[in-house]
Amino acid sequence: MAFRIDPAAPVWQRTTLEPRTAQPPLATDIDVDVCVVGGGYTGLSAALGVASAGMRVAVLEAATIGSGSSGRNVGAVLAQHSRSSPREVIARLGPARGERYNELVADAARRVFALVATHSIRCDAIMQGWIQPAHCPSALHRIRQFHDEWRAFGARVAWLDRGEVADVLGATGYLGGWETSQAGHINPHALATGLARACEQAGARIFENTQALSLTRSVAKWHIGTRHGNVFAREVFLATNAFTDNLWPTLAATLIPVQIYAVATNPVPPDVRAAVLKRNSAVSDTRRDLRAFHYDCAGRIVTGGTLTCWIDARARASRIASRMLEKTFPVLAGKISIEHYWEGLVAVSPDRYPRVNRLAPGLSFAGAYSGRGVAMSIALGEQVAAWIGGKLTDEQMPLPVTPLRALKLHRVAVEVARRIHPYHRIRDRIG
Repeated sequence: MAFRIDPAAPVWQRTTLEPRTAQPPLATDIDVDVCVVGGGYTGLSAALGVASAGMRVAVLEAATIGSGSSGRNVGAVLAQHSRSSPREVIARLGPARGERYNELVADAARRVFALVATHSIRCDAIMQGWIQPAHCPSALHRIRQFHDEWRAFGARVAWLDRGEVADVLGATGYLGGWETSQAGHINPHALATGLARACEQAGARIFENTQALSLTRSVAKWHIGTRHGNVFAREVFLATNAFTDNLWPTLAATLIPVQIYAVATNPVPPDVRAAVLKRNSAVSDTRRDLRAFHYDCAGRIVTGGTLTCWIDARARASRIASRMLEKTFPVLAGKISIEHYWEGLVAVSPDRYPRVNRLAPGLSFAGAYSGRGVAMSIALGEQVAAWIGGKLTDEQMPLPVTPLRALKLHRVAVEVARRIHPYHRIRDRIG
């Protein structure tokens, strides 16, 4: 059930100010306290935390830093649940844990921007908030619930009526919306490479182009086998997310990988840009066939989506995105073209809650952010680091620590996710 991902480099690699030279693969046997498998945001955030606490850490990345989802997403840094409202989270997780998880989500984006500042990561960080406009009356009612509950929770949010949304976004067709000020957007590839640098400065060792091929337990340590060397570790944290393979039995069957595309326009002319996305906020609306957009450092509009059929995907996605942008922002008509295209994967859970799994003593997994990965992966990675280091108990974690539960009919669920896009578009049309 492999995905064929277009290898085209994201626009982010062209605008990363501090290009990274890949570290060499593991070529010997090493002994560490913690081995992190996966060099994306979750793994790097956890590695930074445990290394800063004085533990010996090795990160094994099968490709290069920033080559996976952490360097191929659209770059929105959001402080919002993927589907649930704060009260619904408490009803699901219970008062104590639900409150902790709401606090983590509400503060996740701020944590990212604080991390960027602390480690001087040059990733074009823009903390100008996030706006979610509603495309239909039922969606307007739903996001009003989000706004009211987050406001009661103490989050910095504001309500926008139809006229305010039209003015701030320069968009047509929206009925209103809400915004949170503690959010924004970044260059995701530059954030990944900058986070890797911070890990190395804290003492973590990163081995790129080093795939973990086997994972076995011997006495009090785990043995992680790679092509040219072995890692022996007291704790192993799997942070492979949408790229989870068969390293640990049935782990891949707990996640639904979804293929996505992203595009970037030509730089929008300054006079036109003054009327579109005026605040330079991140924006994503309420459609199931999501419309999301923001500017990059050169004034390009970055957006993305998914397809049912990936034949001739680059041309088809470019046409779809161009039409969508010109319909949403009429002033862009005839002023933009799609200049950059790339693809990636996201990991989705059926209930849209991330997972923290204890797979065996000293072996854990965290991931499945369902499209909210930039902020949540870093925030949850920090929590995992504290948990691995003994500073948090299972009960104190913001999400329940559960054993592995493979999805029933996993292959069917993956195929449904691949083909559900037309249904989402129909539902969007009827409201």
